[in-house]
Amino acid sequence: MQSQPDATRGFPQPQPPLAPPPRWRVLLEAQAAAELANLGLKYRELTRTRSEFTYPVILFPGFGTSERALAFLSRYLKTVGAEVFDWGIGRNHGYVPDLLTQMLEQVRTLSRQLGTKLHLVGWSLGGYIAREVARDLPELVEKVVTLGTPVVGGAKYTAIGAMYAQWGFDLDAMERDVAAREQNPIQNEILAIYSKGDNIVSWQACIDDSSPRVRHLETTGSHLGLVVNAHAFEQIRSFLSLAN
Repeated sequence: MQSQPDATRGFPQPQPPLAPPPRWRVLLEAQAAAELANLGLKYRELTRTRSEFTYPVILFPGFGTSERALAFLSRYLKTVGAEVFDWGIGRNHGYVPDLLTQMLEQVRTLSRQLGTKLHLVGWSLGGYIAREVARDLPELVEKVVTLGTPVVGGAKYTAIGAMYAQWGFDLDAMERDVAAREQNPIQNEILAIYSKGDNIVSWQACIDDSSPRVRHLETTGSHLGLVVNAHAFEQIRSFLSLAN
């Protein structure tokens, strides 16, 4: 069963130098199955009441996944009253410039069609894309939620960093590019959810010390389990609904 650490405002205490999680820890991501079971046990209570959501929600999947990876979160948000949209561009292939260009257009189009701002919710690399959309289109975005999203270093402090290096990417250059983008801080409200049990993304890389309106929230569990995390689901609902 998951415990529910308190949300924290501000920034956690300084930590040891950043490094990607050891490769062997990826095996621990198997615990996501238990987190899904926990969600099943709590689902009736989680969906017992509905909330009011002023703005529609777009979901951004993580690296290597498609909209299907966020199916449980999508169903939950719809059940409790939100209007939810997939990001609409298929699998997250990991090449940020193309993904960002596509999602800027997607958000512009959907916002124009609906005549409203949008909430953006992204898991892992999807959360990074959501943040960058908000940075470039702050007038079209209301709030952003990230789940296990590396906001420092790009792929450098993740288990897939070695894969990017094999593809020919310069991880140090990626880190500098990310830092350069942060010189224009995101002005939208952000809920940054992370877990110290994350075996894919270094949790320290999920800490945003640049955005003035960020709120960090620690939960427990794995990286893969963040998309079926009952505690995270409750907090996302609270943050995005009128109750907040």
